[in-house]
Amino acid sequence: MSNEKDAERPLRILHLEDLSQDAEIIRERLIDAGFFVQIDWAANEPQFKAFLQSSQYDLVLADYRLPSFDAPAALRLAQSLCPELPFICVSGAIGGEEVVELLKQGATDYVLKDKLGKLPLAIQRALDEVTERAARKQAEEAVLASLAEKEVLLREIHHRVKNNFAVICGLIRLQSRTITDPEVVVALKGLESRIRTMSMIHEKLCQTGNLSRIDFHDYLNTLISSIRESFSSRSDITFLTEADGIEMVIDDAMPCGLVLNELITNAVKYAFPATDSRADGNIRKICVTVQCEGTTYTVTVADNGVGLPAAMEWTTSKTLGLYLVRSLAEHQLGGQIHLDRTDGTRFVLKFNSKYKK
Repeated sequence: MSNEKDAERPLRILHLEDLSQDAEIIRERLIDAGFFVQIDWAANEPQFKAFLQSSQYDLVLADYRLPSFDAPAALRLAQSLCPELPFICVSGAIGGEEVVELLKQGATDYVLKDKLGKLPLAIQRALDEVTERAARKQAEEAVLASLAEKEVLLREIHHRVKNNFAVICGLIRLQSRTITDPEVVVALKGLESRIRTMSMIHEKLCQTGNLSRIDFHDYLNTLISSIRESFSSRSDITFLTEADGIEMVIDDAMPCGLVLNELITNAVKYAFPATDSRADGNIRKICVTVQCEGTTYTVTVADNGVGLPAAMEWTTSKTLGLYLVRSLAEHQLGGQIHLDRTDGTRFVLKFNSKYKK
C-alpha cells in the first residue's frame, strides 16, 4: 500500500478509540499492510477536538460507540473543523441502519473490527478519492481561470471593435463636411447611422456581465435615443417601446438592430410629413415591440402616419434601406417580414433564433 509519497512523509491519522488494545491492533495492521503511519490516539471528545484543532491529518478512524461520544457526533465535529478530511468508521457490532445513516451524513467508509483485513483497502480508496478530488478541483480552477482570461480578452475585443466603429463614424462625419452634394451627404449620414447601430451592440456587451447576450430592451431605448438625436427637429413624434425582459445573442441582435434602425428611421423621415393631420389627437406615434416565445422572436415597428404610397411595392423596392430590411430579415435571420397598411404602416418581423437560451 505504500508509495513514494508515503516514503517521504508518514500518513497522519487521528484515531478515535476508547480501547487502547484495539488502537494498537489497528496500528499494527496498517504497518503490516505497508503503510508508513503517524497516529494520534484520542479516547474521548475533548482529546479528539483538541487534536483536530492543533494538527493536520490525512484521515480519521473512529469507533462507533464510546462513553458519552459516538461516530456521528465525531463526524459532525470533523466536518465543521476539517470539511475535506476522510472519515472511516472502524467498529465492532454496528447495525445496518446506523451504517447507512453514517454514510448519508458524509462518512467515507466503514470497516468492522472483526474484518480488519479490509481496512488497508478502505484507507487506500479514501486517499485515492482525496487525490482525485484535489485533481478535479485543480482542473476546475484552471478552467475557471482560463474562462476568466478569455472573458477579459473578449471584453477587450468588444471594446476595441466599438472604438473602431467610433473612429469610422468620425471619419464619415469629417468626409461629409467636405461634400456639397446633398444626396451624398444623406447617404453618408445613413451609413454612419448603420455603423453606429452595430457599435451599440458591442458597447452593450462591454457593459454587461454576459458577453454572449444583451438586454435588448436597453439596447432598443439607446437606439431610439440615437435616432431621435439625429432627427432633433422631429420632437413632435412620440416613441413607445415594449421589450421588457428580452435578451438576444449578438448574432441575432446585430441584424435585428439594423432592421429596426432602418424601419424606425424611415418612419421618422416619411410617416409624418408637415402637411399630415391624420394622427389621432395630433399625436404622432411610433411603436416598437419585441416579443419572444421560446426561440421565436416577433419584432413590430408601427406608426400612425400617412402610410407607404399605395402604388409602392416594398418587396421590390430598390431603395437601400428597404433592401437591407428584406435581406437581413430573410437571409441573415432566416425569418419573414410582413407589411400591414391598414392604419398607418406596420412592419412585423418574425424569426426563430438558432441559439438556445
